[in-house]
Amino acid sequence: MKRFMFLVLLGTSLLMPACQADQPFECSDAIGCVTVAPDAPLKLGVIQDLSGGGAVFGQEQVNSFALAVADRDGQILGHPIEYQVEDEACTPEGGANAALRIVAHPRVVGVFGTTCSGAAETAMDILSEAGLVMVSGVNSGPSLTAIGDTPGKAWQPGYYRTMMNVVEEARVGAAFAFQELQVTRAATIDDGDTFSQGYADVFEQTFTELGGEIVLDVTVNKGDTDMRPVLMAVADSGATLVFLSLFPPEGAQVVRQAREASGLKDVIFLGGGALRTDTFLESVGARGKGMYFIGSTPPPEGAVNDELVAAYAARYGEPPQTVTYGYAYDAANLMLDAIARVAVQEKDGTLHIGRQALRDALYATADFEGVTGRITCDAFGDCAVIKFDIVRLDDPTAGVDGLLSNVIGTYSVER
Repeated sequence: MKRFMFLVLLGTSLLMPACQADQPFECSDAIGCVTVAPDAPLKLGVIQDLSGGGAVFGQEQVNSFALAVADRDGQILGHPIEYQVEDEACTPEGGANAALRIVAHPRVVGVFGTTCSGAAETAMDILSEAGLVMVSGVNSGPSLTAIGDTPGKAWQPGYYRTMMNVVEEARVGAAFAFQELQVTRAATIDDGDTFSQGYADVFEQTFTELGGEIVLDVTVNKGDTDMRPVLMAVADSGATLVFLSLFPPEGAQVVRQAREASGLKDVIFLGGGALRTDTFLESVGARGKGMYFIGSTPPPEGAVNDELVAAYAARYGEPPQTVTYGYAYDAANLMLDAIARVAVQEKDGTLHIGRQALRDALYATADFEGVTGRITCDAFGDCAVIKFDIVRLDDPTAGVDGLLSNVIGTYSVER
């Protein structure tokens, strides 16, 4: 990974070197500047789910971020990178509390996070007001950026992500269900949070537009274990497919109990990328056989991805557990590169980083050569290369690697 990162950084520095201040620096940035004294660390925040339903993704995000920092020898422009990790626990309250702890330190330049979209909404209320940027490698809730050309209800200046907007994922899932599986009657189950409801809503809208009928739209609570009332409603509705807009704990309970319920043994389950984890597959076992999943494609195969996976395994003793490692690595480098580009460095090493300048640099990202492909950000902070796989669980004992290799279809979306 050292060789790859050296080439990327060398190219960036040749094109856009950090500015050198010849005169005493005066901040003219619209929302202020962060000054980093000589030999002082450059401070960043990391907000991820380390204890909630998305913890497997959150830990992988933290690991990938740390790997990106290590690949730069832990520094930017001679200043060591220091980062503060906070747990958002995949809740809105957790996101807000984590953001408050981050902004308590006025020299924080930017934030890497969050894992869960609901936590990102509340975090960005605080971070955007404080003039910070936040870049995520796994958020996909449509409210955070936009649906088409319409800003999401939670969009805030300074937010960016390298993961795909779930709007496109849900649309592809609905089209696959109606056109390929020839399902005309479907049910959706969500858990009531921002991401989950938005995902289910877009699936419902697209499925209906195509000519299908949503015969049941139901919400369960996070932490629910008895899914029998919901499953009875599914059986009574006559749905032949259930779209699971859930995380592993609740999603696994639905699938396990459905295979034991009368009238549901043949129902088709279609889940999102949040369920493509070893935890979910181990929990459902053989009862998940035949289930379909839609989610982001793994980073393209090749030397760059191989080096990243090898470096990750060497550092953490095991390979990445989900496909989000590459998106996280790209998100980290997107932010770190932008900081290096906009920083004004005095002769004694002091750095000045304009907060609006950093936002502008991230919005202007075009053809950034990432592990996941060439990244270009739009005006709402959506930066992902949009490509999805539909996979089917044929061999539950093969784990996530076996699942992700059993590709039924791949869909690309032009932005």
